Amino acid sequence: MRSLFRIIRRYSFTAGAIICVILLSNVIAFFTWGYQKMEVSRRQDFRRSTLETISRELFQENGQWELGEKGIQELENSDLQWCMGLDKNGQVVWEWRLPGNLAHSYSNVEVAKFSRWYLNDYPVAVWDAGNLLLVVGLDPDFFVRYSEVFPLSDIDMIPQYLKVILVVNAAVILFFVFLLGYRFYKALKPLGTGVEKLSRQEPVRLKEKGMTRDLALQINHTSEILQEQKQRLNKRDRARTEWISGVSHDIRTPLALIVGYTDRLAKSPNLTEEEKRLQIRYADKADLSVSWSLI
Repeated sequence: MRSLFRIIRRYSFTAGAIICVILLSNVIAFFTWGYQKMEVSRRQDFRRSTLETISRELFQENGQWELGEKGIQELENSDLQWCMGLDKNGQVVWEWRLPGNLAHSYSNVEVAKFSRWYLNDYPVAVWDAGNLLLVVGLDPDFFVRYSEVFPLSDIDMIPQYLKVILVVNAAVILFFVFLLGYRFYKALKPLGTGVEKLSRQEPVRLKEKGMTRDLALQINHTSEILQEQKQRLNKRDRARTEWISGVSHDIRTPLALIVGYTDRLAKSPNLTEEEKRLQIRYADKADLSVSWSLI
């Protein structure tokens, strides 16, 4: 019983482990994707907050645009590489750490291009600050800019994608379940063959390995006991046959003599009727004994 429980426990543990690994992989992938999205969203929210603070802290004094102390501190603590403010004519009227290789005047076409892509290999973001257009640049070694428009049909297909994922997971789980069932069948098939041979009193020798090792060991031990008992029974039958044969040979000769003499006495004319009846009775018993000795 312990061996059977061990087999069932091992099979159940393996199947459960595979299912748990698959489910855990899905959960990890989902949370990893969610964390990345949250991280991107957090960075974007942080950048948006920075741009909002800068736009509030910008002010014009004596015809020059200046940034308040809070705005400068916000820029120092951000991940922005540089920042500039463009007026309605595309002229740079305010800047912060602006690289020397960047122009100080941009046309509407140039603004439209870099607002969706790059400016001199810098990933940029733009922000409407009222009278100015804020343009901020990010470190090109750590950030990339990629803009894409997704069809609404793709968004609507998300539930279908989830169904496909569930079906694929179920198919993978069923595949491993059937694979384990097949391995379990292959492991138990020799045991069934061994039990069938035991019923026919044939010798059995199973391989003692794997999860059926204990049951195979017990079947092999049972086969050895049965074969030993069979040999003892055969030996006993041979001994009995030989003993009966020897005894019948020893008894047959004297009984034959007795029967012969009894027959001669029965034919003697000197016997009375009573003696003849007794003689016939003893002769019948002697014939019966001879018959038993011949069997």
